[in-house]
Amino acid sequence: MDVLKEASYSTAKVLSNALLASTVLKIRGLTENHETGRGQHKKSNLSLQHLVFVSEEKSVKGLRDDWENLQEICKPIRDHSNKWIAHNDFDLALRKTNSGMVFQEITNSVVSIAAFVARFHGDVRNVDWKSMPIIGAEDERQFLWTLELGNQARKALDTEMIKRRVSKNSSDYHKFSPPPWLKELDPFAGLFDF
Repeated sequence: MDVLKEASYSTAKVLSNALLASTVLKIRGLTENHETGRGQHKKSNLSLQHLVFVSEEKSVKGLRDDWENLQEICKPIRDHSNKWIAHNDFDLALRKTNSGMVFQEITNSVVSIAAFVARFHGDVRNVDWKSMPIIGAEDERQFLWTLELGNQARKALDTEMIKRRVSKNSSDYHKFSPPPWLKELDPFAGLFDF
């Protein structure tokens, strides 16, 4: 127990850095161009820019301007990702300088992405996405309860995967069905069933 207490700061720092890097990479991925590469090596990316094309197919104007604005807002995050996370820029590493990215830029990027997606849903799909249920943790008890639900779901999934690995039918291995108790507690359950 003492070792865990002593390592708690280091553990929290590692988790914080991992969460920050993951957030920055997700922002970068969502706001990159819909295609990267050249010639035969051109690949399509899962980018929010595809929403602009969908809106234009539906004759909804204005999302392209929002996309360009979003690109500008998220540029410092993409730059940070390119220099420090995705490519680990050698010259910057030798100088040991910081990219200057601040948490406010991350917040601004996330809020802008949410506004862009909300506008797409409102203007193109005529859906008010704010009516969807949102789970939040009002206090530490709710947060810990949510963590416990996640732990229970992970254990149930692990148990199910072990059973499938042991079974002779290998096609069962890739099928996933969450435990029934998890579906009952999930406010999103059934929301996207078509």
